[in-house]
Amino acid sequence: MINRIRTTLGVEIALHMLFEAPTIAGLAQRLLKLDGTQDDSFNVLLPIKPEGNQPPLFCVHPVAGLSWSYISLAQHLDADQPVYGLQACGLSGVAPLAETIDAMASDYIKHIRRIQPNEPYYLLGWSFGGNVVHSIATQLEQQGERVSLLALLDSHPGPFQLDNKLELDQETIYIKLLNRYSDGTPVQA
Repeated sequence: MINRIRTTLGVEIALHMLFEAPTIAGLAQRLLKLDGTQDDSFNVLLPIKPEGNQPPLFCVHPVAGLSWSYISLAQHLDADQPVYGLQACGLSGVAPLAETIDAMASDYIKHIRRIQPNEPYYLLGWSFGGNVVHSIATQLEQQGERVSLLALLDSHPGPFQLDNKLELDQETIYIKLLNRYSDGTPVQA
């Protein structure tokens, strides 16, 4: 669909626009509003469902770094509930990846505050993202802000997370996960 729009209309759209406007009429309205700026699905802040009057729900990515998985969740929430995904910095290759969970959380707080400068904050993290939202909540509370929701889905301290350092080597992460959850046969690189 994206390629067909690009070829037929000469317009670049991001993947998330198809989910935000799942009908032809909705997509046509979005295309009419494009102002020529690049709409990047790999930006740190992913506006999954930006409309609504309730405080936004900020969702942090799992280990792969992308928040697209929250698009289906947003479709089941109240129509008045804005949802934003926070994605790993550096996915587009422009900026480096964060070196610690706390550094990642600090960066995400800056993006969150561009959308919502003040409390209450609603945070959700899935898997690895649960560790990040815990750090976000801790930092916000240290800054005197109130976190009204801290939701962790399938999250726990990782077996390979030491001294709050992120192991940025994807192969190492996968090997450690395989060793932890496999039948006991060691996996090596």
